[in-house]
Amino acid sequence: MLIGREAEQRVVDQLFAGARIGRGGALAITGEPGVGKTALLEDALDRLEGVQVLRATGTEAEQDLAFAGLHLLLRPAFHLLDALPDPQAAALSRALALEAGTAGDRFAIGAATLALLCRYAEHTPIGVVVDDLQWLDRPSAEALAFAARRLDADPAVVLLAGRSGACDGLLDGLDVLELSGLDPAASDDLVRSLEVTPPTEEQVARLFAATGGNPLALLELGRNLELLDDRAPGLPPALPTTLAAAFSRRLAELGPGSRTTLLAAVVTNGDLHLTGEVCKRLGLDVSGLGAAERAGLVIVTSSRIDVRHPLVRAAVYAEADETLRRSVHLAVADLLPDDAERRAWHLAEATWGPDPEVSGLLEAAADSAKTRTAYTVASTAYERAARLSTDTDRWHLLLCEAAEAAWTGGLHDRAVALLDEIETRPVPSGTRSRTLRIRAQIAARSGSVADAVRILERAAPDAPTPDDTVLLLAEALHAAFYLADAAVSMRLATSLLAAVAAAESPRARAIGLAAAGMAKVLSGEGGLAEIQASVPLLAAHADPVEHPEALPWLLTTPLFLRDAETGADLRRIVDDVRSRMGVGLLPNVLFHVARDQATSTAWSRAAANYEEAIRLARETGQGTDLAMSLAGLAWLESRQGRGDACREHASEAVRLCTRRGIRMGEAWCLYA
Repeated sequence: MLIGREAEQRVVDQLFAGARIGRGGALAITGEPGVGKTALLEDALDRLEGVQVLRATGTEAEQDLAFAGLHLLLRPAFHLLDALPDPQAAALSRALALEAGTAGDRFAIGAATLALLCRYAEHTPIGVVVDDLQWLDRPSAEALAFAARRLDADPAVVLLAGRSGACDGLLDGLDVLELSGLDPAASDDLVRSLEVTPPTEEQVARLFAATGGNPLALLELGRNLELLDDRAPGLPPALPTTLAAAFSRRLAELGPGSRTTLLAAVVTNGDLHLTGEVCKRLGLDVSGLGAAERAGLVIVTSSRIDVRHPLVRAAVYAEADETLRRSVHLAVADLLPDDAERRAWHLAEATWGPDPEVSGLLEAAADSAKTRTAYTVASTAYERAARLSTDTDRWHLLLCEAAEAAWTGGLHDRAVALLDEIETRPVPSGTRSRTLRIRAQIAARSGSVADAVRILERAAPDAPTPDDTVLLLAEALHAAFYLADAAVSMRLATSLLAAVAAAESPRARAIGLAAAGMAKVLSGEGGLAEIQASVPLLAAHADPVEHPEALPWLLTTPLFLRDAETGADLRRIVDDVRSRMGVGLLPNVLFHVARDQATSTAWSRAAANYEEAIRLARETGQGTDLAMSLAGLAWLESRQGRGDACREHASEAVRLCTRRGIRMGEAWCLYA
């Protein structure tokens, strides 16, 4: 029986009552470790009738395996994939590695997830339940959150449980129920429900003061009251340390064999068969789990070993001898010859120092994750590969890949930290121009546009190749567009046209001609000839996934041409880009697509793309695209006669534009 959660139970019950009459909903349950999130989920499931349940739990062991959580969650519905529209079925199947190919972006995968859930709920209401959301791999969590935000007239409920502060950005747009500790009366009831010597009123009061009503802490310290005296009088107990001590004490009661078997269960993420095979290799008897089960640390079923609580898992892993821990990881890696990504991660955990072979395996895992648009996972893998590399140039290159993947995946702070680390050692010239371009992109989108222009213009003369010079100057011109400074644009255009003459690749020539032509148009100096000359080169040589630097020019060239036929090929490429780009690039992509639509007759699609760009720019902290998308939306709303909405969006945009020196956005707002 769940103690002290009557109000929370009613909230969950109302959600499922709505699902039974065809009204979908979603709820995120957050709170500190041990506050009872899992218990509330279990209580809800125990009381459900007539509902199909799809369930998954995030784990530390698989948080870097792209779409592992989504695969586990949706597995019972795989038979319905063929019933989805072909693009959605393909996007989801490729993301889940059910078929070969490049997966779509998180929107394509999220939309396919939503469609599959709705199809699964056609005959019977469904409950989608995810625990430990903070450890679910990020691509899975993003796809699921995308679907959860859009449930409406469907008999489906999504319940997500995760630690407070550990799911930032994922829960935007969802109802959130923050669990706090139990009140004193419920805390008293919980402690007295233990099969131990009843505590005194004074002890219960001390327990409540020490734990704030955290149920797990109450239970653990209620069994180990002497731990409350571990500090000098008047000092508050260090609760996490005290809890760790409680778990360590229970682990210490197990024999060495049982502790090692339990460690194997943690490392294999509860796979009973794999745990058994690891134990054989280490000369252990898997039945040692029985002692852990009797101690209340795990629950063993016919196929799984479920650790009672994340803090148990953390304690098991932290308390293990490091040599033993690495031996278990190595044994697991040897048992996964056909699972390249998981094998690479386990080998990384088993390695004591730099190892070029393991570094290469992790790099391959990162490449695979990036191909499937799991950029945040790719960033982690590239970084780990760099740490294990013995080649300084490869260290720079891999950290640069990690930074770029982090930025593409919308992790601004992580990208900046990695770029800062790269610069702690002398940077090779080839890597230098790339890091400067990433840093300038971050400045242009999230910081100062003027700073971005200065970074790129200073870097261009020292670029290692003529092509790099062109690309840096073109990137500077793209940033300068937002400044609406004709003098800066023409200075850059003059330098760029000189550099284009020396460019070695058609891609660099295409980008240079497009950028210089646009600068001339904006300055009243012609430029259409250069833009028109760039179109066939862009269409033939500028794959924006392999070469993201081409993306701005693919997006903006049709805007300057205003020629439906000439820009058609580029628009088709842009449509393909939208299904392959990471969230870090999408605000800018959506902004340009919306602007193109707003200057035609596709106003409803333009508004939808502006609104999505605004939401994503807020989530990822990209102030420039937020300002420009708000300004563009205000312009569109002025043409639609939506005065109040126009003034609201223009007002916010002007504040952002003024602060950042984005004169083009200010002009749009004044026009609106």
